[in-house]
Amino acid sequence: MQPGGLRLMRRTVLYFLETLSAEGPRLFLFVPVFLAMGIGLYFVLPYEPKTQIHFIPPILIAVAYLMRRIPALWGVNYFLIPFLLISVGFSAAMLRQQWVAAPVLTQKSFSSIEGKIVDLSFGRKETRMVLENVVLEGELYKTVRLNVRTGSDHLTPGDFVKLDAVLLPPPLPTHPGAYDFQRDLYFKSIGAVGYAVNRPSIIKTRGDSDPHPLFSWSSTFLRHAIAQQITQYAPKESQGFLMAVMIGEKRVLDKETEENMRKSGLAHMLAISGLHMVMIGGLVFFFTRFLLSLSAYLTLRYPIKTWSAIAAMIAVSGYLLVSGMSVSAVRAYIMIMLVFGAICFNRQAISLRNVALAAIFILLLRPESLLSASFQMSFAAVFALVAFYEKFSDRFYMTGHKAHFLLRPVIYGWGVAMTSLVATFATALFAIYHFGQFSLAGIFVNSLAVPIMGFWVMPMVILSFALMPFDAAWIGFYLAAMGVDLIEKLAGFGASFDYSSIPVKSFSQISLVLLILSMICLVCFRSRLKLIGVLPLAAAIGAQSLHQLPDILVSDSGRLVLLASQESGPIVNDRRRERFIRSRWQEYYGVREVAIFKEIIADDKGELRCDPLGCVWKTNNTQTIAYSLNPYSHKADCERADVVIAQDPIRIDCSPATLSIDRFDLWRNGAHALYITNERPFRVTTVNGVRGNRPWVPNR
Repeated sequence: MQPGGLRLMRRTVLYFLETLSAEGPRLFLFVPVFLAMGIGLYFVLPYEPKTQIHFIPPILIAVAYLMRRIPALWGVNYFLIPFLLISVGFSAAMLRQQWVAAPVLTQKSFSSIEGKIVDLSFGRKETRMVLENVVLEGELYKTVRLNVRTGSDHLTPGDFVKLDAVLLPPPLPTHPGAYDFQRDLYFKSIGAVGYAVNRPSIIKTRGDSDPHPLFSWSSTFLRHAIAQQITQYAPKESQGFLMAVMIGEKRVLDKETEENMRKSGLAHMLAISGLHMVMIGGLVFFFTRFLLSLSAYLTLRYPIKTWSAIAAMIAVSGYLLVSGMSVSAVRAYIMIMLVFGAICFNRQAISLRNVALAAIFILLLRPESLLSASFQMSFAAVFALVAFYEKFSDRFYMTGHKAHFLLRPVIYGWGVAMTSLVATFATALFAIYHFGQFSLAGIFVNSLAVPIMGFWVMPMVILSFALMPFDAAWIGFYLAAMGVDLIEKLAGFGASFDYSSIPVKSFSQISLVLLILSMICLVCFRSRLKLIGVLPLAAAIGAQSLHQLPDILVSDSGRLVLLASQESGPIVNDRRRERFIRSRWQEYYGVREVAIFKEIIADDKGELRCDPLGCVWKTNNTQTIAYSLNPYSHKADCERADVVIAQDPIRIDCSPATLSIDRFDLWRNGAHALYITNERPFRVTTVNGVRGNRPWVPNR
């Protein structure tokens, strides 16, 4: 390279470093981003890394310290610190895996088991319990989750119980690249799931098994006691909603209401998050400050604002204790504590820095939460809202301050609508990626439902909490039920429209990551560096244009098969089998409903033919796909088909040109995805092939 080129490169690097230095405090917002990169890198690896990886962060810290001490190399840290943060995130995820490590059941088992109930939650038709220290076939399982249909009314957390149960390995992902339920349960130290086949019998009661008096005030016992109060005294039609907003238990909510809330964009009200924490903390703060301000003596001589903030912090701490400690609740708790802490010290209460601090705290303590929809959607919404109001809050305040008092409710409603609009579009990417849909009704319905939630339901929830020690919580329950009924009617109204939620075809994981990086760069940088965000945006568009959905999906049992027909769209062999998997496939392909083989055959389009032995599908590429239901058809299918999918083991040798997938392949590797082309061999991905050899993947 010519000397002139070297000078140009040097000037470019110096300009970049000076611009980064000018950004200053805004660079702190990228700390959780680099931590997330390291965590994501750990989870996408197909193997478990060696423990020596933990030495990398201390080495990088030492190098960064030396670079800081040498003036000529001060700019190196701008490139070194990102790698340091990535290595810290990677190590945090690895340490977390080692902390929660526990045996995982690999095959179905029927056994008589006993253990201590550490969690107990009620559902519409069954009770879910988590047992601790269960011995099964000579091996100790840290926790086991069971569903109990009958005989659970007399149980309480802390009891030692004995029962007969059918135990199963944690469920596999529904298709390659889908959400990993086994990984989720592994990081909760749940090694098996199943259901009881008889009435649980109590070996030792709670007091005998754990005589320590403080146990009576544990989170699990308090949640159970509140659930019993709601079940006994709250109106039946509102019990599910109240349990969701009071203790974070959504399993009691009826399916129709839950579906309406999801379609109308009100599902966020069912997950304890920032909305609930802000309402609880804000109501306690303003009510306490109002009561204290009634005394001129206290107002003039003492910091009643600080006292009110402390009262609000105590209230939200208690609310977190009974909320179930979900990721969204913990994130909201950290945020609200930072807000009230800032009020106590007369600092800016709400800022992007507080959002970053909350993200750092959760990512370091619970790195696996990065992969959950709850973490991604809650932080996306809060990040977008704080960034939006950092820029426009002064205009909102001045407009409301100068407006006539009769216009202030209109301005408030407009502010709620804008908040809903920003949050809806901020979470749209994640809603499409995880759930295959985008809600349009939420923008309008939220502007009506949020005020009802904030000014009626949540105050009555606080009243219910306050009256529980006096056995008078029924007053708050019945008052809250009035607002709950209005919200549920709004949800039903919003969901009644044909296009209340629009199904959208899923996009690739790499496209999602690139789009997130693009948005962060465009929002966080204030200088010309924000133009860097254009690069990941262009890369995301290119990656999505190359993204292809599978032509065939086969469930891990082989009983459900999806064919992506270009003429008829996705079609399945049966709608009654494995409904959960089918619903997840519908979200993946962005369709409301899939057709079944019988309907396509009735249309006589000629691409699909079925008989009692199975089905044969002709693709547009003139490939033949055979789905065998009977072992007697294996020989004929292997001779004529390019791909043979069988529910049973194939015990004959298919021709080398035929791709065969049988019961053993599905059992070992989970669900299969096939991409049919004119080239051979066909591209095949499997659930376990994508996940690799990780601790949460049972070795079969």
